[in-house]
Amino acid sequence: MKSLSAGVVSEGTGGSGGMNITQGETSTAMLAQETGGESRPARALQVVNPTYPQSAQARGIEGFVILEILISERGQVTEAKVLSSNPQGLFEQVAIEAIRKWSFEPGIENGKTVISRIKQKVNFELN
Repeated sequence: MKSLSAGVVSEGTGGSGGMNITQGETSTAMLAQETGGESRPARALQVVNPTYPQSAQARGIEGFVILEILISERGQVTEAKVLSSNPQGLFEQVAIEAIRKWSFEPGIENGKTVISRIKQKVNFELN
């Protein structure tokens, strides 16, 4: 019998539950409140795995979704949009629903928390 997983390849560090999180692309914009003198990208604090769609599981379909997400200076996901997916029309909604539940340590630029825009890849694999 095959096991299933919905894994994530993400920007930042952290993670749990069989997920693979590695460095990715980050850009920061719109300076917010002052916090010190450092600079670093946003980092995932709480990661929620997406639910593997039953229709995909039953047909043995694997795939991925690449999302662009906007993280507020408070570490909340405020926007998520699909950049690409394969196959199209199958995994996008559950990937967005899961990403919206994530929380982040906000990015810091020149000692100030900032709004960050990152690319996030969510893999759907049957093991």
